Amino acid sequence: MLLILLPIFFLFFGLLSGIGYYLAYRIVKENISETASAINADYANQIKANIQAKMIHLRHLAETKRIKSGEPDQIMEVLGDMQKLEPTLETIVYIDVNGKGIRYDGSTGEFRDRIYFAKVFETKESYISEPLISRGQKKPSVILVMPVINDGRLQAMLAVAYTLNKLTETVEPLHFQETGHGFVINEDGLIIAHPEYPNLVGKIKLGERLDPALSLTITELDTNLVDLFHAALDRDTQVIGKYKFLDGIPRYAVFTPIRLPGGVRWIMGVSAPEAEVNRELNLLTRLMIVASITGIAIGTFIIVKLSDYFVIPIRKLRDECLFLTQGNLEERDLQIHCNDEIGQLSDGFCVMRSKLRTMLRELENNNQLLEEEIQMREQAQQELEHAHESLEEKVQEKTSELSAANQSLTAMNEEMTAMNETLNEANSQLQDEIQTRHEAEKNLLTRERQYRAITSLLTRPANEIDDLLDTILKSALQLIKTPDGVIAMRDDADRCIVKEGSGISKCWENNPFPGMIYQEVLRTGEMVYIEDYRHHPKRDQESQFIQMTSIIMLPLKSDEHVIGIISASWQDEVHVLTDDEQAIMQQFADLASVALERVNSFTKVRYTAYHDNLTGLPNRAYLAERLDAEMEQARQHEAAGAVFFVDLDDLKTVNDSLGHRYGDAIIIQSGAIIVKEAGHGSFVARIGGDEFIVILPGKTTKEEAAIVADRIIKALTYEQVVLNVNIQMTASIGVVIYPIDGNTSEEILKNADNAMYAAKKAGKNCWRYFEPSMQAETYKKMVLTGNLRGALNRKEMRLVYQPQVKMSDMSVNCFEALLRWDSPQHGAVSPTSFIPLAEESGLIHDIGKWVLQQACLFGRRLADNGRKDIRISVNVSPSQLSDELFVKIVYAALTDAGISPGQLEIEITETALMSSLENTAYNLNALHALGVRLALDDFGTGYSSLTYLHRLPVDTLKIDKSFIDMTLTNSTKTSIIGNIIDMAHGMGMTVVAEGAETKMQVDFLVKNRCDYIQGYYFSKPIPENDALFFKPLA
Repeated sequence: MLLILLPIFFLFFGLLSGIGYYLAYRIVKENISETASAINADYANQIKANIQAKMIHLRHLAETKRIKSGEPDQIMEVLGDMQKLEPTLETIVYIDVNGKGIRYDGSTGEFRDRIYFAKVFETKESYISEPLISRGQKKPSVILVMPVINDGRLQAMLAVAYTLNKLTETVEPLHFQETGHGFVINEDGLIIAHPEYPNLVGKIKLGERLDPALSLTITELDTNLVDLFHAALDRDTQVIGKYKFLDGIPRYAVFTPIRLPGGVRWIMGVSAPEAEVNRELNLLTRLMIVASITGIAIGTFIIVKLSDYFVIPIRKLRDECLFLTQGNLEERDLQIHCNDEIGQLSDGFCVMRSKLRTMLRELENNNQLLEEEIQMREQAQQELEHAHESLEEKVQEKTSELSAANQSLTAMNEEMTAMNETLNEANSQLQDEIQTRHEAEKNLLTRERQYRAITSLLTRPANEIDDLLDTILKSALQLIKTPDGVIAMRDDADRCIVKEGSGISKCWENNPFPGMIYQEVLRTGEMVYIEDYRHHPKRDQESQFIQMTSIIMLPLKSDEHVIGIISASWQDEVHVLTDDEQAIMQQFADLASVALERVNSFTKVRYTAYHDNLTGLPNRAYLAERLDAEMEQARQHEAAGAVFFVDLDDLKTVNDSLGHRYGDAIIIQSGAIIVKEAGHGSFVARIGGDEFIVILPGKTTKEEAAIVADRIIKALTYEQVVLNVNIQMTASIGVVIYPIDGNTSEEILKNADNAMYAAKKAGKNCWRYFEPSMQAETYKKMVLTGNLRGALNRKEMRLVYQPQVKMSDMSVNCFEALLRWDSPQHGAVSPTSFIPLAEESGLIHDIGKWVLQQACLFGRRLADNGRKDIRISVNVSPSQLSDELFVKIVYAALTDAGISPGQLEIEITETALMSSLENTAYNLNALHALGVRLALDDFGTGYSSLTYLHRLPVDTLKIDKSFIDMTLTNSTKTSIIGNIIDMAHGMGMTVVAEGAETKMQVDFLVKNRCDYIQGYYFSKPIPENDALFFKPLA
């Protein structure tokens, strides 16, 4: 017993001691951690508040009017005042967007190479730099930078150096345990504040090998320190752990992230030697061990004493119980003499033993009497069972004999009844089968005839309607056994014109159906059947109906409308139609309706497939069939004629300015005019957009074709009224004669297209014959375009620059970038030749992007040579300016080259601007908002509206060279130039005159107050290296 109690006691006492120790240890440890965490968080907040306060001071300073004025004197004054108000701040610097800095004492510096300058220049937001050596203080510092924003644009930035010594002084008062201290690490792992090792601040970076120049005893920091730092940075929450530092002593640490303005994060750390932190925990452990040993000794002593008092009496009771279980009920003295519960238990045991002995004797007597009674009852039961079995055998024998006889009679009766039912059912099924077979044979014959008719209907082409209706009529008449019948179609006058007739009705074909019976069918849309027509009250008296005895008429329908009738009649004797015959007629009426519907659908589908949805004229597919047929006859010398390729001039301008509704209306009216003027026998098709093809069979000479072409040009030149708006339209026509100008459809259309483009090139609103030279020119354009595709990669392109001279001081204000192509195959290719090809082929986007990049790099070179006030002007096409990515492309070129937007000028021609005004207006405004200047080139050659010009963000107006050339010969042009210059000045624009080549032209332009002049008088386009140092001669 003692062996059992002692382990239980030791286990229980050890469990209680362990729980107590665990709770006490946890409470002490949590108190230490909470103390360290609170100290850490407090100093982290102090650092954050200190940095934020300095950033707020900088923000208030950046928003002052004196700073935004950009005046150096006011800026130095404000910086000096701020230096006095905030002595904790190191030197404050004002840095402009070009990287030039000025301090309160007037000293300057260059800051463009600083990372924080590029960062703020890009994001326009406040920023805290990585530790670096301050140029002003020559100390390790972090730079606090605040942008100066003026009217939504970056004007400059304010920067202040916050030395790491100041940061170390901030955390130096921190104390934890006896020798614990605080320190700060930036998000790159660099230690930027440490009061215990101030000489190592800014020189130790976690995760990197230590600099041997520091003369430290170790080469790498403890990885636990690096892991704690990354855990705090990744989780963005406070972490606790252990590590070893330079002295190799294990330390307990708490790391807290600090979030600073601009998304910068630092880590605030608090640490103390682990021995100091664990001192209270070790004392607690020793106290708990002493208490546990004392408790175990006292408990053991008590258990031993208790066991002596309880265990001996219990063992005596156990022995008596074992003796009792062996059947020994004699009385024996237990020798237990006590008055407690164990003594009472001993007395009770003795009483129980005495009573058990008495009860055992009575039980033995009762068992003997019970056994005698059971034997008597078993004997009586056996006799009763024997008598019952004898009686049951006799009853079962008689019952079996009666059941056998009854089953025999029942089986015979059921067999007779089943035989009768089987015979009756077989007779009934035989009769039903005979009748079903007769009906099936009859229906099969009828359906077979119908099937043949339906098959004939479905397999015939839809355009063979006459044969189709004749087959339907004859099949129906054959099935109902009559030779006479018609199919007639309803006309606009509600008459029925007979399409197919049979028997005596054959003579009615292509004539109105006689009589008036069909009117009821047309009116009601229902079948009319007259069994005995001879006595019908509405019998027609015409001779055709005298012998008619019976008639049936059914409607032919399409979309629930009656479009005709099918009729059958009998002569001389009355014919009673069965339901099947009426059903047959109805089915064939439905077949005829389906056949007619197929024809209508085929007609509609063919029309849709071969005609233009907008004008109703034949489309490209119809044209291909017609022209192929015409050319096939021409190859067999059976046909000849002319083909026109008609293209409406400047329809895109109408769509862009007024909308596609007006453009569609012009296409419809123009198509009608072309059909009218082409005349009878012509074929006019619209092949897409604003293009039409006219085939004139029989017009075999150029003179005949010229008469029709002149007529169409003249008709289309008149002012058209479109949706209550007067619109002046013209057209260009290419003319070919077949088969002289081509043997195939493709060749004819290609040559007509070339002739049309020749008419466009000739000034539009005219026509041109096809000439073989046009084909050679087309081939030359194709070859030139092919070589143009790889010109950039082969470095065959270059830029030259022509200066624009400011007349007030004879200085260069701008260089216009001009593209040149030096092709090994074609030599020096003129821009007027390859630029249109680049626009047509889509290569203009890649070429234009390259030109922008090269021009911006040239601007960078100018700035590096002290000429950043000179702009670079770049010509762009309408397709470039319409590109939704164009603004991003310009911004990328500026950023990559590192020049300001004001150094770039975008040129677009007046005609190109107005042709795509809706698509380019957004990009023009976006470029202007970015700071890029915009110039309108070739002004005076287009048709720009002054209203549009006033609304667009144009900075410069360039007068076309054609005006300048006439200044000395045409007084009208001379006055126009003066008016253009005055108008531009009135709208706040500067004026550039292009193409000035003589002194007289320059003198005239100066007299009329032209701002800038560009031309050979000052310089032809020159290479980049020459342009860098170009200065005009006075």
